[in-house]
Amino acid sequence: IDTLLTNDANAAALGEKNFGIAKNMDDFVLVTLGTGLGSGIFSGGKLIYGHNGLAGEMGHMIIERNGRICNCGNRGCLESYVSANGLIQTVKMYLDENPNDKFLQSINSCKIDGNMLDREFDERNKMVRKIYEYTGEKLGIGLAQVVTLLSPEAFIFYGGLSNAGDRILQYAKKSMNKNLINNHLDSAELLLSELPEGQAGIQGAASLVWSNK
Repeated sequence: IDTLLTNDANAAALGEKNFGIAKNMDDFVLVTLGTGLGSGIFSGGKLIYGHNGLAGEMGHMIIERNGRICNCGNRGCLESYVSANGLIQTVKMYLDENPNDKFLQSINSCKIDGNMLDREFDERNKMVRKIYEYTGEKLGIGLAQVVTLLSPEAFIFYGGLSNAGDRILQYAKKSMNKNLINNHLDSAELLLSELPEGQAGIQGAASLVWSNK
């Protein structure tokens, strides 16, 4: 019996290609936003694995020289700014700058409630808006690098942090365009997965059976 394996981001990319919003796309990047940041890349209608199967580690592109220490051991990786873990570090950064801020004190923990942050953003909490703007700006820098290299039709966001939607993506889009050369401006859409939560990865993993043929 053959056994087929892939990582969660590649599985989610397959799920979007076969069942989701990317059915009619040949060039797109699926971005998983959860504890970390992963990505699955379709180029020319094919999922890209690279020569050793490790292609698509968008979360470990270095976007800030000598920046935050990442779980991979490097400094300044995109994941250390744009992920659940990145949000925790951003909250601590702002708390260091504003040690008497009651709201920051209340959310300074190892687990941040994304739904609560979204509500506070909608209620015009200035500190949450700063946190999301900072996160979006960093994400946009990473997206711009990928657009410059691959020219995808779209980025599709999937996972817990993506539930923030345009609260973060509006800043990411602005930052992405700021960091692109003119002929790439607005060339890539920023979209949210339309599959039920968790289903892109599950359906994509199941589709490996025929996707591998």
